[in-house]
Amino acid sequence: MTNPLHAFSMERDTADSAVLDRFERDNFVESLIDLLFDRSEHNARGFVVGLTGPWGSGKSQVMLYVEAKLREMCFTPVSPAGKDSLNLERRVIVVRFNPWLYSGRDNLLRQFFQCIREEVNRLADPALRGVMSNKDRAKAMVHKYSSVLKAIPHIGTAAAEAAATAFAEKPLEAQKNEFVNSLQESGASVIVLIDEIDRLSDEEIREIAQTVKSVADFPMFSYLLAYDPDRVAKALGRDDSRLGYQYLEKIVQVQARLPRVDPKNLVGEIGRQILPLVSAPSDSNVSPTATRPEEWMEAISHLVPDIISTPRDARRLTAALALRFPLLHDDVNPFDLLRFCALEARVPVLSERIQHRTARITVDGSRELRRRFEQIQPASEHITGILGDYEREKPLRDLLIYLFPALREGGSEEITRDEDRLCYETPLQSLLNYAPIGGTVSRKQAREALENPRPGLADLLSTSRDAGRLRHAVLRLRRVCRDTSLAAASPPLPIVDIWKQFGEFFDREMTEAEIVKWDSWLDLTHVFVRGALRNYTSHDFITPGFVESLLSAGQVHLPARILMFHLQAHGLCGMTRDSLLTPALSKEDTTDLLPLASDKIAGK
Repeated sequence: MTNPLHAFSMERDTADSAVLDRFERDNFVESLIDLLFDRSEHNARGFVVGLTGPWGSGKSQVMLYVEAKLREMCFTPVSPAGKDSLNLERRVIVVRFNPWLYSGRDNLLRQFFQCIREEVNRLADPALRGVMSNKDRAKAMVHKYSSVLKAIPHIGTAAAEAAATAFAEKPLEAQKNEFVNSLQESGASVIVLIDEIDRLSDEEIREIAQTVKSVADFPMFSYLLAYDPDRVAKALGRDDSRLGYQYLEKIVQVQARLPRVDPKNLVGEIGRQILPLVSAPSDSNVSPTATRPEEWMEAISHLVPDIISTPRDARRLTAALALRFPLLHDDVNPFDLLRFCALEARVPVLSERIQHRTARITVDGSRELRRRFEQIQPASEHITGILGDYEREKPLRDLLIYLFPALREGGSEEITRDEDRLCYETPLQSLLNYAPIGGTVSRKQAREALENPRPGLADLLSTSRDAGRLRHAVLRLRRVCRDTSLAAASPPLPIVDIWKQFGEFFDREMTEAEIVKWDSWLDLTHVFVRGALRNYTSHDFITPGFVESLLSAGQVHLPARILMFHLQAHGLCGMTRDSLLTPALSKEDTTDLLPLASDKIAGK
């Protein structure tokens, strides 16, 4: 199987031109560069450009590519000395400034210029070395060797303090003017890239805005600022977004909104990354549905763009699927796993909030709670508790309810034929624990038990009963029986023997301890009977003679269930007819068997 850790190359913060091309953003990047850099005059244009878009839309990826492209245009390859060589005809310094590393306006401004000085000093261009003055270099040297000075006996500490005093900071405004003058004399210009401004605190956003504004009028400076405009405007206006936008307009001359990713391209990119992950080798136990690319692509397309709308959402989805799929593909429905990972990409605390609600939000769990007459909170409260601030986003609510129909009025009655769906408690707990729950029956174990029902089936059911996973075991057996072509099986599955062994298990003599623990969930014969009459599995063998043989063998639960569902299928004995059931016994046969069943169950 493909290494899941290699999934989704966009997860890495690199200037991936292939990704930009797949998202059709390469032309947009070139236009951004033209705003910042005059290709004919070989210098910065002096514009402040805002690269805007919501969190996760790909601003950082575009910023990285802009930086890489500018450096490619403005520098020659790395010299033997290990420093980039500045193209003297294009004396443009490209600086990435990380404002979240500093705090306080004066400190921000000081570090801003220091960052540019360090970039200049890194270049192998003597003409620009004057931007970092002799005094700057001497001060840096004193700072570097202050520990050595302090080590000199008697006079070391005093010497270090005297040196520091001699090179004390000038007033910030004087430093700024001196630096800008030296930069102008050198003929150089600067392009500054500042990313993720919207991740700063409100106060820090205001500080970085003031820093940019204080040097924005210098013609040799171009800026590319990446941010979510709503977030920044709210911070600048102190919760008055209208005022904040007005302030932003005084700083940013051109606001370039990042083009929205075409949903088709996003679906294609997700599919390109996860299909190698979910394509199983022929000798694996992965569910057959996990190897159908067209079904995976259809499932992905249903998530985009309502649930997954940005590259960051896609990265989170793919990373979560890459982690879980190899561990759970045999125990959790693969498409439910995909949907859950998509929901978690938008609601990162989803797993933690569901952890203590598994009984309430699953079909079997909520039924058991009602059987015990326990007080149950309204479903709406659980939805709010799980989604939190995202509760009003209808696509997220709809997907949550699709995965867990018990959260809908009457949804706990919506059963599914697939035992690995997350609406059942066992697969949900396996997902939350990143491993199959103890007592979980694998498909391989189920197949072996069905191929050899005596004694394999009874042993498997007993083990699952002891682990408290009997319902899951019966559902898994039914699923494997359904997925196995009886005609093609070699040797054919002994289907009649399977049913007889199944009936014997539930009609066994029970110890006093088992009787004390008895509850209605132990009688799960209805799962197989209902499945057969709903065409989940073959029911051709259910004949009057078969039912009579069960009754003659002293079985109670299995023949009683067969007759009960046939009464529903035909609408007999006052029961409401269930049109979903396809009876194997005729109305007459069902009626004829009732007296015999009544006598046997009564012990006559």
